[in-house]
Amino acid sequence: MDVIFHTWREFMTEKIGDKTDRDTEQVSQVIVSNKDKKILLLKRSDDQSWQPNKWALPGGHVEEDEPYSVAGARETKEEAGIDVTNLQSYNFPEKEKETLHYFKADFEGDNEEVEINFEHSDYVWVSEDELDNYEIVASVKKLLKKIFTS
Repeated sequence: MDVIFHTWREFMTEKIGDKTDRDTEQVSQVIVSNKDKKILLLKRSDDQSWQPNKWALPGGHVEEDEPYSVAGARETKEEAGIDVTNLQSYNFPEKEKETLHYFKADFEGDNEEVEINFEHSDYVWVSEDELDNYEIVASVKKLLKKIFTS
């Protein structure tokens, strides 16, 4: 079933673009941590219009009538191919826009299960002391530094 879903999603994205008519201006991003307390970052492909070649969190636009947490879990599945659990809203007062919604989530599987989609070119699980090794979107880096120190 996953293969069918991914094939359909890629076909639709090529035909209609990344944003659909059901997408709102609201965006959910997910801070996925693994058993080792490392956080998942995805490297945006060089053909992406927003922050190409930079590392960011899984996430994307919330669809009409979709709860923010459901959108976060859906986008994580679409972009990284993994299921996350225990989504909890994370209040980040320094966020750039009121349309951003952050969630913390757990990933209990094997780190190698990550299967990125066409929007990304790589993935990594990072610890606090590894953050400076990657060109991370500035707002995401600020968020991660706060999370690691709290």
